[in-house]
Parts: sequence; structure tokens; C-alpha cells
Amino acid sequence: LGCVGRGCKVLQLSVEKNTLTEVCEWETEETGKPPSTNVARCSPNGHLVATGGTDGIVRIFEAAKLQSSPVLKHSCAKNDEVLDLEFSPDNKVLASCDRTGLCRLWDPSTGEETKSIDFKHAGTAVAIRAIRYLPPQEGQQHFLCAMSAPRGPACLAIYNADGNVVKDVKVHDKPLTAIAVDKTGQTVCVNLVTGGKCLYSLPNMRCLKKAEN
Repeated sequence: LGCVGRGCKVLQLSVEKNTLTEVCEWETEETGKPPSTNVARCSPNGHLVATGGTDGIVRIFEAAKLQSSPVLKHSCAKNDEVLDLEFSPDNKVLASCDRTGLCRLWDPSTGEETKSIDFKHAGTAVAIRAIRYLPPQEGQQHFLCAMSAPRGPACLAIYNADGNVVKDVKVHDKPLTAIAVDKTGQTVCVNLVTGGKCLYSLPNMRCLKKAEN
């Protein structure tokens, strides 16, 4: 599943034949200069696909196992350009962030927004740019947000299911560009606009290593 222009495309990989075959393609974005899809995510159970991009609308589709173009289930309320999306491990929550700087939680079954979350560092708002759900611990659901102001700083914060900060840390004075969480949910790598990288342990947010470019 990937983003292509104003829509999404599903490709099937054959390791044996070393080929990629297009399975289906569909449009998701209506406005923008030009309209562009920024992110597409499958729910963990494979039943839903969520997309977001320049028109500021999170769309939720019935996936139909992605053997054919998904059917639109919900068009959520319009906001600013969607930057990132992530389904919770139990498929019951869809988290998004957009250029307003907020993280929004949606109910995938209704398409309704259930909560919006902001972040402040030293009393100043810092925009949320990326979201990743972490593996449940002792039945508790948490998600990681990455924050960055245009000129810095870069921060990380872990939230509980109610949208309250559990732990946060300032990573760097400069902005971040991307994050990557390992499959175990125990470490996160933060890429900085400087080209440097920071590795943090989760959920205690301890810096393991910094590499400056």
C-alpha cells in the first residue's frame, strides 16, 4: 500500500518472480496544489484503510482485503493538511496529525473525532508531526508523538489512551524530520533537520545514542 499523486495504489510482491504487480488504485484527495495523498495506513486487522493529504480530510475505507479498490466508509471532518495517521493495535482508534499542530483521535466505526491533543514545551506550543502506537503494556494502550517547531525544538511524548501525557522529553534544539520505532516498541530513532540522529529507549525516554552529521 502506497501513496501515488492524489491517490493510493496497492502492489503485490512476488519474491519468487522478483516482480511487483499492481492490484488496484483509487483517488483519495480532492483539493491542494496539486492534490496529493501524504499517508495511507492499514488497520492491524486488515479491515480498514485510512488516508490523508492536502485536502485536510481523513478518509476511512473498507479494505476488502485490498484485492480491489476499497469502498469509502467515512469522510471525517475537514481540518488542515494531514501529515500522519496510525491505527491503534486493537483497531478501535485512528490517530492523525495535521498542520494545525494537533493530534486528533477518531472513532473508525463512526468517523467522529473523539479528542484533540496539543503539546507545549516550556509553555510554548510545539506542533505534533508524527504518531506511532506502542505495543500494549499490562493492558494499557499508549502512543508516541513527535513534535517539532519550524526552528526547533524537537520533542517526544508518550500519551495514554485518554490523551494525557505520561512522559515527554526534549530531543534537540533543532527540528526533527522523521521518526522510526522498532517492531518491539522499545526504541525510537529521531532524524533531525541537521542530518543528525538520536536513539531513545521506550517507554522511559532515555537517550541511548546521538550521532551528529
